[in-house]
Amino acid sequence: MGGDKLGEYGNSKDHRPDRKQMVVGVVLDNRGCRVFCEMWPGNSADVSSLLPVAGRFRKRFGIEKMCVVADRGMVSQDTIKKMESSRMS
Repeated sequence: MGGDKLGEYGNSKDHRPDRKQMVVGVVLDNRGCRVFCEMWPGNSADVSSLLPVAGRFRKRFGIEKMCVVADRGMVSQDTIKKMESSRMS
């Protein structure tokens, strides 16, 4: 699956609203090596993607604690509260 299937017009950070985009999320281990990645349509909101990905990661690998590093566009106060209450912090 690539740009033809996932590409959507969204908020272009490179100021190119005429181009379809995809969102790529990557989970790294403590050495910086890729564990897994996921892709979403380009019109997906970062803030709505974080909780489901963290939940799938936690379930798939049996993770109890994790450190999330994200920019302001990926987290909200509500997201932080939900992560803390579901033991994903």
